[in-house]
Order: sequence, then structure tokens, then C-alpha cells
Amino acid sequence: MAQPTVDSATFQSPDPASNDYGGPWALRIVVQGSGFVARGLPLQATVGPVPVLGIFRFPYGAGFAGFLPTLPPDGSVLSVGYEQLLPTTIVYHSDAVA
Repeated sequence: MAQPTVDSATFQSPDPASNDYGGPWALRIVVQGSGFVARGLPLQATVGPVPVLGIFRFPYGAGFAGFLPTLPPDGSVLSVGYEQLLPTTIVYHSDAVA
């Protein structure tokens, strides 16, 4: 099976009072793309050294959302995959957090 494709991503500041999916969290990430389908292996993602947790895939494999427990260093690259994580063109910059 082909690897999923990432078209874009946004980093958001979650509600500090929220305990969604075991939070509080440092960041929420929303990724748009294709090929994020259910498989025997779970979808995994990292932003630099920080794992994306609580991943929720969107219908029709159109992307996913998840949470980061800590802030990644500026310039960290989003990597996604199932068995193997592959880097994308998405780079985290703290000044771009919504």
C-alpha cells in the first residue's frame, strides 16, 4: 500500500482547561491530505522528536487530527506513516500557531 500524502497542516493552541483525550496538551495538529486509511498497523506521526498522540483519522482518509504533549523545537518536520515514518514538507514554526 502507498504511503499517505500530506497536503497541509495547521498547529493550534488547545483550550488550556480541556482534558480531551487525556490532556492538557501543548498543541493540536490538524493534517489534510489523502491515503489515511484504516490498516492493521496504527497511523503514527511525530513533529521532530515529539509524538502526535490521540490521532483521529478523518472520513475517506482525508487527514487526521491529534495532540502534542510538549512543544517541538522550531524547524521540526512532521513525519507520518504506518510501519515507517517518512518526513513531509510540513515544518513547525511557533509563530504560525493559531
